[in-house]
Amino acid sequence: MNSVIPRRKLEELDIKPIEKRIFRAFGEYVERDISEVGIEILGKRRTVTVIMGESDDQIILGVTALESFGLEADPVKGTLKERATTPIKKARYPRQKVSGRHGEADEEE
Repeated sequence: MNSVIPRRKLEELDIKPIEKRIFRAFGEYVERDISEVGIEILGKRRTVTVIMGESDDQIILGVTALESFGLEADPVKGTLKERATTPIKKARYPRQKVSGRHGEADEEE
């Protein structure tokens, strides 16, 4: 889920739209401008993509923004907390050897 910030607030900060996108909301499709905004939460600063909300849109701090900060919502306490880290799995790529001719790579099995 994306973050939604009222357009009028973003315009007061001289933040301009960068493109339009279509979103599904409550069973219908709506078109909204999006922009990139610098946000600070708990002393950390990130640039996140936000939907420029209209007057009847709910203000939302979306999961994509929370993930970029390494945070998650604690629904019991109604607060944000550090998210447990997810291990990164190393990708496996076939080894390559360089042939003697023009430095072209040949894949090894």
